[in-house]
Amino acid sequence: MVEVRLEPTAPGDPLYALTGPEKAVVYGCPEAGDITVSGGRSSPLGAALAMLRDTLDVTAPRRHGFG
Repeated sequence: MVEVRLEPTAPGDPLYALTGPEKAVVYGCPEAGDITVSGGRSSPLGAALAMLRDTLDVTAPRRHGFG
């Protein structure tokens, strides 16, 4: 399941310190815990589209392993 939402963050949260066009995403994985991926500054629209593409790519069915 993929869920996208806006929510407030507090100090100590890995997303709290993001400013301006910085970007990050948290993948919740029951087996491994939360995995946070962050990147540098870029176009907010470009960053949002790239993160959406990456999320869809990660969740797409695979025919043969990870390739």
